[in-house]
Amino acid sequence: MPHVLAFDRPEALSQPLTGGKGANLSSLTQAGFAVPPGFCVTTNAYAAFMDHGDLKKRIAALAGEFSYGDLATLERQAAAIRNIILQTHIPAGLAAEIEQAYAGLGAGVFVAVRSSGTAEDLVGASFAGQHDTYLNIRGGIDVVEAVRQCWASLWTARAAIYRRDRAFDDVEIQMAVVVQKMVQSEVSGVLFTANPMTNATDEMVINATWGLGEALVQGVVTPDQYTVHRPSCTLIQQTLGEKELRIVRNRIGGGVATENVPVAERARFCLDLPTIVALAQLGDRAQQHHGGVPQDIEWGIEGSTLYLLQARPITGAKFSQPRGDAIHPRNSFDTNCALPSTVVRGTATSPGIATGVARIVMDRREISRVQQGEILVTHSTDPGWNPVFGIISAVVIETGGLLSHASCLAREYGFPAVHLPDAAKLIQDGARITVDGHTGTITVVDVAARIDWATTEERG
Repeated sequence: MPHVLAFDRPEALSQPLTGGKGANLSSLTQAGFAVPPGFCVTTNAYAAFMDHGDLKKRIAALAGEFSYGDLATLERQAAAIRNIILQTHIPAGLAAEIEQAYAGLGAGVFVAVRSSGTAEDLVGASFAGQHDTYLNIRGGIDVVEAVRQCWASLWTARAAIYRRDRAFDDVEIQMAVVVQKMVQSEVSGVLFTANPMTNATDEMVINATWGLGEALVQGVVTPDQYTVHRPSCTLIQQTLGEKELRIVRNRIGGGVATENVPVAERARFCLDLPTIVALAQLGDRAQQHHGGVPQDIEWGIEGSTLYLLQARPITGAKFSQPRGDAIHPRNSFDTNCALPSTVVRGTATSPGIATGVARIVMDRREISRVQQGEILVTHSTDPGWNPVFGIISAVVIETGGLLSHASCLAREYGFPAVHLPDAAKLIQDGARITVDGHTGTITVVDVAARIDWATTEERG
């Protein structure tokens, strides 16, 4: 009953033991991919912790009383469970095993500590952003504490609602934790080995930004985007992103810090052609390794080394067509044509078409304003917004790319998402709009509530 397994151990390939993320990283490590070294704190460790002080029975009783219909009450109930976990000491022997494994990575190295649930990174359920990740953790004691924080993150209102919506049993879900040497990426991003917007299996899509990939996941930056033909690895299209912020290691203590990107760096692409080709080749190898299943790959470049940080099946897309052109031709919508005042064009990040009332909410503490079937318009979202994704019909975000929290969940829930800078200024709260996640257009159905197209032109 191992509590800790290095990525190169054969037993680490067991998803029930190391969770979705841990099993994937172990498989890639053992296949020779450039994965930063690390280990998994297994579900056996979580089970041993839960048996300590009869935690499992106490938590099961509290979870059985969850009030899913009342978000505020559910938040309090979930917080009570997290507090129990955080106030319970990890048994000394188990903590020592974790500290010893951390020491094996090198003296005082910085690590990423990531949740790895047994239901994570599946074809139908990514659990994207549901559980916690801690970056640039250093020291055995701090690593042990981060592991406990990851266990506690299994019990948030957002995670409970996500499990309920997908019929996962609260009590039976297990949590492993990945501890991995931190890559201090100068450039990072995501690679989709098939196009999740068009279902094209002969195209790859790359998003890239400066610094750590957390900026992409959080949706706080609009990245560069590249579309690459496979198997030729020919660049089809590239779009410059704003990339106004980057997340880097906090040089004072642990954790991360956000800094502004100089104008000169914002104005140039993150990747050159040889790097784009190298990424495409990496993606092709990773997809072949996973039996031909299209992959969502997180990567980072430190110095001259391209690291594969994570790989999981792409969710929210059906790759039944050999070419996406058969479904939604890339050039079927003339992006240079003049648009009427009731239409504005953004960038599609999740396919589909939906019509509903636009509800502008910039602070997630106000998500109770959003009603069933409405279209959320906001700056960006994080996992705290998850409860609203079960009731909206589309989302419009002011910043973020294909990997942003809002875009990933929109594809998983099966509704459209569009990135539109200054959306909250261009769309009136309460206007009835149609969001087209194929063309990236937003149309005001109620002509009395027009989008100010002239203002959009002025902004670029």
